[in-house]
Amino acid sequence: MAKKLKVYTVLRKTVHSSPEFFGPDSDLPDWAVKALAGKDHLFTKDDGKSQIIATIPNPSDEVPPREVKPTGSAQVREPAATELGKPDTVDPNADELEEPRRNASELAWREFAEDRGVPVTESMGREAIITACEEAEVIEAK
Repeated sequence: MAKKLKVYTVLRKTVHSSPEFFGPDSDLPDWAVKALAGKDHLFTKDDGKSQIIATIPNPSDEVPPREVKPTGSAQVREPAATELGKPDTVDPNADELEEPRRNASELAWREFAEDRGVPVTESMGREAIITACEEAEVIEAK
């Protein structure tokens, strides 16, 4: 019966050859068996059964689930009015986008403004969107 590795290993046939990779399921060629002579700790025992080196617990076993304890009232900010003059409704459970950096793309600012209820048009550029957010008091004016 051929020797079977219980760990992964990398060997070179000669100094100038490319490395070859062997693992527990690999059949070792004769030159690899000779190269690993005397390193019996790398091989499974003669009974043909592989040994478990380490047991890693599942992440769900390590960390207990978080308990959510709702307390207090939900804080909802009044959104800016839409082009029709009607305020948008705000879902207090919705995730709000973080304020982008001043040099962020126009698309990032457009998404942020729309998320916060600031009316924007297709013709508005990045600076105009930032100004609209400042006027709606969604961000601090600089």
